[in-house]
Amino acid sequence: MVRGDNLWKISTRLYGTGYNWVLVARENKLANPNIIHAGNVLTVPKAEAQERTYTVVKGDSLWGIAQAYYGSGYQWFKIRDANSGKVGTLSNGRPLITPSQVLVIP
Repeated sequence: MVRGDNLWKISTRLYGTGYNWVLVARENKLANPNIIHAGNVLTVPKAEAQERTYTVVKGDSLWGIAQAYYGSGYQWFKIRDANSGKVGTLSNGRPLITPSQVLVIP
């Protein structure tokens, strides 16, 4: 662990997603998972990375979803490419997504 680390960052680095932070906290029997210190040694359990998904709501766009997840709408194509066969195309070439559609966020 290094200064500025938290379980979410550690989990993202190890598993490709922050959602497995709970496994690290549980494995190390941390009384308060919000308090960890630089230099501590943690035991890391084996785990499969959890797939990150997003359920589309009315008014969403791939640009907006990319902005929320990546901090840049210019990354929208990553979501489109990860959802091949799920994302349609309008006659003007823009991607088509519909409310209640579940998209994989790579």
